[in-house]
Amino acid sequence: MSAIIGTAERVPLPDVVIRAAIQRLCSRMAARLSALGAADDAALAGRMILRPIAGDADAVNAGRDEVPASFFAEVLGPNRKYSSCFYKSDATTLREAEEEEEALRQTVEHAALADGQTILELGCGWGSLSLWMARQFPHVR
Repeated sequence: MSAIIGTAERVPLPDVVIRAAIQRLCSRMAARLSALGAADDAALAGRMILRPIAGDADAVNAGRDEVPASFFAEVLGPNRKYSSCFYKSDATTLREAEEEEEALRQTVEHAALADGQTILELGCGWGSLSLWMARQFPHVR
């Protein structure tokens, strides 16, 4: 499988082929995960935590900086958040997935952040989390 993925990453393929392959891989993984019990689930999570996520930050940021900001204005949501989104349903908009209903809200919820706290936020791309928190929590320092 690694060899096939490696070849696909080096050879230009039509989007329809890439999307079909990704869908197939996701479907296969979903089927495997649904057959797991709690112990297997925990073991998989343990193995996944050891895997690299997206390469080193310098390489990721260098690539981002080579693309004009106008590109990101077209393809990302209003906060230019490129790290993740959470879609509750097929009807969820990019704005909702990025900000109002999910990704940033969940980050804040998981960190138990609240208005009135002093918060140091590091490493969120172009500051989408900081900007969101500033709008949500007017008394945060």
